[in-house]
Amino acid sequence: AIESAMNNIHTVVQTATGSGKSFCFLLPVLAKAMLSLQQQPQHGENSNPGSAAILIFPTKALAQDQFSKINALLQSLPI
Repeated sequence: AIESAMNNIHTVVQTATGSGKSFCFLLPVLAKAMLSLQQQPQHGENSNPGSAAILIFPTKALAQDQFSKINALLQSLPI
């Protein structure tokens, strides 16, 4: 599923809780956001970071859980 999402193929994932569904969308979103940031001018008039993605979750608890996963992924990157 991650490979399909990375290749811009609409993907539906249905599995049990705790099976890694979140990573199927988080990894491609973060990878594309990082690529977008790398391709932007560093500083100057034309530098505008903008938004790479908006993530919407139906509950506060799920949003907090996903935020923790995003932070863990970002902290594991060599940036």
